[in-house]
Amino acid sequence: MTTTLEALRSEISALQSERDEHLGAGPCRSEVKASLHGFAEMVASIARHRLANHVAADDVRGAFLLRPGPDGSVDIAPLLAALLGPDVFVARLSEFLHLVPVGIDAAEKRRRITEIDADLDRVETLEEREVMRLEADGQPVIRRSDARPEIVLAMMVDAADDDAPRSEPISGAGVRKSKPVQEPRQTRSRSAYLGGRSE
Repeated sequence: MTTTLEALRSEISALQSERDEHLGAGPCRSEVKASLHGFAEMVASIARHRLANHVAADDVRGAFLLRPGPDGSVDIAPLLAALLGPDVFVARLSEFLHLVPVGIDAAEKRRRITEIDADLDRVETLEEREVMRLEADGQPVIRRSDARPEIVLAMMVDAADDDAPRSEPISGAGVRKSKPVQEPRQTRSRSAYLGGRSE
């Protein structure tokens, strides 16, 4: 393996690792906090409606009798969010946000992945070009097991186009000769053929 090919493959490996890291990363701290606010507002609204109905029916105790779900669990989050208020509810849960990595937000993550994809296209194309050069020189070389077929095929097609014989242009070919401008034909009126003068 040449130094050039080794350097290209090292760069490809680093880019792939960074891409996988971004794709596998969970939400960042700010996204988790925003999600908590949205969740608290939604469930508190539902529970407030339930509480209001029970209070109006003089059945406060019934508002706290929660029905288990299909799996037997009881969800007390809506009731807590309604009683504490969404802000207090989120503030209490935010005490655990230090356990969430700061990370990068979704928009920045998408931007960086787009950059990495462009870099991979460029570097993998350079790698395939080097592989083909080594093959042409008769040097032993093995493609990466995860080399992208679309890049290999594109480079092969380009190489085939470069090697295709090109016919010499025929002298004068491709130049359209203009037709000589013909003078308009003289026409005679019907009266001229009859011996009279034309109008």
